[in-house]
Amino acid sequence: MSKVSGSAEVLCQCHLIIWGECTMSHRGTIEAVDKTLQDIRGNNKSMGGVTLVLSGDFRHALPIIPRRTRFDEIKACIKFSHPWNKIQKFPFNGDKCAEQFSTWLLQLGNGKVPFDGNGDINLAYIAIMVNSPPELKNRVFPDLNNNYNSHKWLCERAILAPKDKTCIYWYLYAKIYRHLTAAMLESFSRTNRPQDLFF
Repeated sequence: MSKVSGSAEVLCQCHLIIWGECTMSHRGTIEAVDKTLQDIRGNNKSMGGVTLVLSGDFRHALPIIPRRTRFDEIKACIKFSHPWNKIQKFPFNGDKCAEQFSTWLLQLGNGKVPFDGNGDINLAYIAIMVNSPPELKNRVFPDLNNNYNSHKWLCERAILAPKDKTCIYWYLYAKIYRHLTAAMLESFSRTNRPQDLFF
């Protein structure tokens, strides 16, 4: 990454980086991010002085090292990286929904989730099922015309989809973008890529 690139400029201006599911990352990635931020920001503090929030659960996922042993996977996890000793750890004390979801995931991982009549896992316990992309848009972004300007409202919702032009990502982006008015777009004028607002 060039120090004069748009990405480098964003990293120089940011105050917070949130890295979800970091436990799947190889220790080398966090070390590379640390060195990159120090270099781009011209700051020798850990992570170039940026607050980095790491979230994840080591029980759920460790980095996968092809054709290696479990010991190699453990040694590759971020707990063995140089920046790990400087990280302040906080236990997760989540809300009831997160607790229920966590319990369900543990049951799934332990093979204790009951199957339906077809031998499939019933996802209705953890997800709202929809039949079409427009229904998905309406469930995730209800009343978009009145709430588009609320950062809190927007931060409480997301549609996770792969960034692939041939997939649902672009379909959803087009459907949601079509609902935005000129006033909405003007309020988002600070971004160069409108699709980044939603995905």
